[in-house]
Amino acid sequence: MTFMPRAKLLTLEEIARIAKQYVDLGVDKIRITGGEPLTRRNVMKLFNDLGAMEGLKDLTVTTNGTLLTKYAAELKSAGVTRINVSLDTLRADRFKEITRIGDIKKTLDGIDAAVAQALNASSSMP
Repeated sequence: MTFMPRAKLLTLEEIARIAKQYVDLGVDKIRITGGEPLTRRNVMKLFNDLGAMEGLKDLTVTTNGTLLTKYAAELKSAGVTRINVSLDTLRADRFKEITRIGDIKKTLDGIDAAVAQALNASSSMP
């Protein structure tokens, strides 16, 4: 797997600034996705900044769910309204094969953590 160099990625501040411009123009729903957003360093600052935006009604994150046990409560507190869990299979062996290192139990536990926070967790299966 080849990752894009950090210098070519938007900073969290740049993402928040662009999001603010859209919200000011009337956009009221934002979804953070792409790779696994919860692995990004200091990502909770972004969610806190977005969640504080007046006029934003729906803040969603798409995740593989493996870090939700760690972040579900913080995401709820930051203003995240929904979680979309990308789940390719419920078979543990296929899950590991598809994700290369994934543990389906972590994802399922993450879904439970999101539900416990009333984050309206949903899953999307291709």
